[in-house]
Amino acid sequence: MKIKILFLTLFLVISCNNSSNESSNGDIYNLKQTAITNAIQKASPGVVGIHVETTKLVRDRYGRPRLSEGGGDGSGFIVSKDGYVITNAHNVSSIIDPNRRGQYKLFVTFSGGSMLDARIIGYDAQTDIALLKIDGEDFPYCALGNSENLSVGEFVIALGNPFNLFAESTKEPIASFGIISASNADFGVQSNGVVLDNMIQTDAAVNPGNSGGPLVDANGDVIGMNTLRRDESSNIGYAIPINKIKNIVEELKIRGSIDRGIDFGLGFINLYTNQLMIKYVHPRVALETDLSVYDIVLSVNDTKVSNIKNFSDVIKRSDVRPGDVIKLKILRDDKVKIVNLKTR
Repeated sequence: MKIKILFLTLFLVISCNNSSNESSNGDIYNLKQTAITNAIQKASPGVVGIHVETTKLVRDRYGRPRLSEGGGDGSGFIVSKDGYVITNAHNVSSIIDPNRRGQYKLFVTFSGGSMLDARIIGYDAQTDIALLKIDGEDFPYCALGNSENLSVGEFVIALGNPFNLFAESTKEPIASFGIISASNADFGVQSNGVVLDNMIQTDAAVNPGNSGGPLVDANGDVIGMNTLRRDESSNIGYAIPINKIKNIVEELKIRGSIDRGIDFGLGFINLYTNQLMIKYVHPRVALETDLSVYDIVLSVNDTKVSNIKNFSDVIKRSDVRPGDVIKLKILRDDKVKIVNLKTR
């Protein structure tokens, strides 16, 4: 009887241990399948590498002609099953450069290593956004989220093709994890005319080649496009908010470019007193507003201006389009007035 009891006890202990091990393994698997891994798995199939191959005729130091081959690599993400791809305009700058010479080839790399030719539908140099197209159907694509009301501390993942590793070795997007470390980062108008404002700052690694890739939230939805990093730091990167990208892309689909040919109906002059004065008012504007020659412009859309460059920068940062209304604060006869001006 004692032997039977001992055997039954040993059997129960072994059974419990096996059950405990199975439960433990299940717990470990569940822990590994976190929201972050699920987000990466959701977004990765729509992430692509962007590649530009160039062939140019150049001359060596003796004047002898020869062919020179080069190229560049970046990242992008598919946003529709019929093959629209979003990336940074600077990733295809060698193709869209009006002074380009030679032959260029543009293609994208998918997870698994397959490649397809791509073409440029449109681009906007001011916001550094380009829209590409690949031929085909039923492509995997990234879900676009909402970049409004983002909170510092939110988990994010940067996906892309840093150092061309996606294409050359891993055959899948490289992922780096971090948080939103700041929002609405503002660098203003750059020397090349690119406007970098309201950027999402993250400590997820954004390395060379990540440009144009998606920044996704813990749900795997795209909230921004990785665009630049601080040269002196390896853990501060910036992304263009997806809501801004959506607006630009819709117009690029239709027009191929962004219409910013604005007619204010005004002429300006910089005064030595560091003030911006109106020197000309179109008859149409004179009829529609109370603006007058010699008015001093103090601010545009509540941003202080003191010269023509200030005025131009504010217009670029506000992304003013034909038909938009701008708010001018002017000084006339020691009195401040607010005037709303509709652009044409």
